[in-house]
Amino acid sequence: MKGYMILVNAIAETIKTSYQSVYVKGETPLSLLLLADTDHGKSGLILNFVPEAEHLQVERLSDVSAMGLYRAVKDKSDPVVLVIPDFHAVISHKASVTEGTLNALMTLLQDGAMKISVGPGEPVELKGKRASLLTAMTPGMLVGRAGRWRKLGFLRRLLPIHYTYSEATAMRIHKSIKSGEYHVPPKHFKLPVTQPQIVRIPKPIDSEIESLAIAVSVQLENRGFTAHKFFRVFAQARALLRKHNIVDRKDFSDLMEFSKFCNLDTPQQI
Repeated sequence: MKGYMILVNAIAETIKTSYQSVYVKGETPLSLLLLADTDHGKSGLILNFVPEAEHLQVERLSDVSAMGLYRAVKDKSDPVVLVIPDFHAVISHKASVTEGTLNALMTLLQDGAMKISVGPGEPVELKGKRASLLTAMTPGMLVGRAGRWRKLGFLRRLLPIHYTYSEATAMRIHKSIKSGEYHVPPKHFKLPVTQPQIVRIPKPIDSEIESLAIAVSVQLENRGFTAHKFFRVFAQARALLRKHNIVDRKDFSDLMEFSKFCNLDTPQQI
C-alpha cells in the first residue's frame, strides 16, 4: 500500500476497517487501542490517517475531560469517532478527573449517554449519543492499570492492537530514513460505503468467528463476549470495504490476521 509508513500496512488497514465499521447497520462500531513502544508511529498514524467521508464526524482531542467528551458528541447527528492520539492525556490528570473521563468514555462507547450534568451549568442533553474511539498508548502505561480497568469494564469497550517492530523491520526503517525514502501515512483516504448497510454473516463463518473470539478471549483475560461482537463487526466492515453485503472467506481471513494483534501482553511483530 504505497505511501503508508513503512510496514504498518496491517495497522493502517485495521484503522480503515474501524472507520468503515460505523456504517455496519445495527452494530456497535469498532473501538481500538494501539499498544506499542515509543517511536512506533502509533499516535501519528491514528491522528493523520482519517477518511474523507460524508455523514461522519472525526473529533481529534489532545486533552480530554468528561464534559469535553460529551460536548464533542452533543450536536452531532452523524456517527462520531473520537481520536485521542495519546491516552496519556486522559490518565495524566488527578485520579478524580481521570475516573470521570473513563466513566464518560465507557458510557459513550457502549451504552450511550442520556442527560449529563458535570459541574456548574445546565445539564447536557445527549439522547443516547454514542461514539467510537481510536487511541494509543505504550505497554508501560498499561502496567499497573490493566487490572483496575478490567474491573471497571473499560478494557471491554475496545480491542487492543499490540505490535512491535522485528529487527528486520527496524533495519529497513533505518535504511529508508538514510535514503530519504521514509514514508508517512497519507492524511486522507476514501471509504467505499458511507451509508448504513446490513451485512449478513453466513454459516459456517458465524461459528468460526465465535470460535476465534473464544480463543482470543484467553489473551484478553475475559469471557470474550464483547470481542465476539467486535470480531463480527470487523468481518462485516471488511465486507463493506469490498462493497459486499455478505461476509465471505476473504473477510474471515482478514479477521484471523487481525486477531493476532489482539493481545494485551505479547506484541505481534511486523
